[in-house]
Amino acid sequence: MHAALLPNGHVVFLDKLENYTEARLQNGRYAYSTVYNPLNLELKPQAIPSNAFCCGGAFLVDGTLMTMGGNGPLTWLDDSIADGFDALRYLYDNEESGDWVEYMYPFLHMLKDGTLFVFTSTASQIFDIDHNTVLQEMPRLPGMYRTYPNTGGSVMLPLTKQNNYEAEVMICGGGEADSMTSLTDDSCGRLKPMSPNPQWQMTNMPGGGRTMVEGILLLDGTVLWMNGARVGCQGFGTASVPALDALIYDPRTDSWSTAGSSEIARMYHSVALMLLDGTILVAGSNPNEMPVLEEDVVPDDPLKAFPTEFRVERYTPSYLLGDKVETRPAYIDINNKVFVPGQTISRVRFEAPAGKPKKVKVLLYHGGFVTHGLHMGQVMVEMEHLDLKHVRGPQYEMNVKVPEIKLAPGPYVVYVVIDSVPGVGQFVSVRTA
Repeated sequence: MHAALLPNGHVVFLDKLENYTEARLQNGRYAYSTVYNPLNLELKPQAIPSNAFCCGGAFLVDGTLMTMGGNGPLTWLDDSIADGFDALRYLYDNEESGDWVEYMYPFLHMLKDGTLFVFTSTASQIFDIDHNTVLQEMPRLPGMYRTYPNTGGSVMLPLTKQNNYEAEVMICGGGEADSMTSLTDDSCGRLKPMSPNPQWQMTNMPGGGRTMVEGILLLDGTVLWMNGARVGCQGFGTASVPALDALIYDPRTDSWSTAGSSEIARMYHSVALMLLDGTILVAGSNPNEMPVLEEDVVPDDPLKAFPTEFRVERYTPSYLLGDKVETRPAYIDINNKVFVPGQTISRVRFEAPAGKPKKVKVLLYHGGFVTHGLHMGQVMVEMEHLDLKHVRGPQYEMNVKVPEIKLAPGPYVVYVVIDSVPGVGQFVSVRTA
């Protein structure tokens, strides 16, 4: 239902109260949160003090994960879990401490001047949070509703020196109504909210409409769109016809391609996020008020038509397929692990197994907090690299400059990409000063 990549490379999952989970706490009660190690596949149950159903979340500057809000208590189910509507919960070093106001999932993206792009339904605006002021209303996005319960997906396309770090937002999918028979939308819009005359530029996803589709920024500058359903909306038993294909969108050429598919329905309460090695973890799907195991599925009953999904998949992008993984940069060493906008970071060192690289990129990536198809805070920034130097053998080093734009402070991942192949990411901390 909710997921985030922690600064140690593990993934935390956070779920609602239910009458069954596959994980238990030491006291024998069900665990509604777990920490998953994708390297050894170990799962560590976590205790939560309040109901986190449909909460939001963000990382703090020190790497602490904070989640906010949730849902009411279900004392008949578990009397140890308190009301989560007004809760704040913190996860320190993989152990939750303290309390782990209701909002219905608008799309938010921070622009380079610190203002916010806010989108709900089909309307959007630029909002100045410091002065509590709407600066500009955007034109409406053509098509159906795009936010809860007809949630599509939203990403801010990669920020680069070539585009002057100007934000361009892309929104895909959506639906017609709060109904299990709702039509879904295959259209996508791209908008530059800070341009002199912002206008939506439209494109269409292959294969038909989707609701609950997720957008994940990939390290080659493309966008992965996956998960969701072709009929219905978000809710318990309110969607059908799973969308199983993964789609790749290239914003540089405005082109789409299909890139693999799954046999597992990933619908309501699914998550997908990038791991340190550049692959995508895909998990969840819980379109049932209480868990439905595979042996209890009843295809003709909307409330039991799909199982509660406990399986985890890993999606490998094309830039790591075949022998490409043998050419990825290795032994990456970053001299300074604290990044400040406008700062030059000296000595980013790596080895290039395939010889002198033709093209090098250094990316600053934050996957955000993932829930209900939203990737809260997801951003990818290409840093300017300076004076690539050969050190010895396969070893190279360079300096990089963090662009002087507003970035939310907190944990980010640095990826070194040579000739389109990324190395394993390294966590750093972005600070305001």
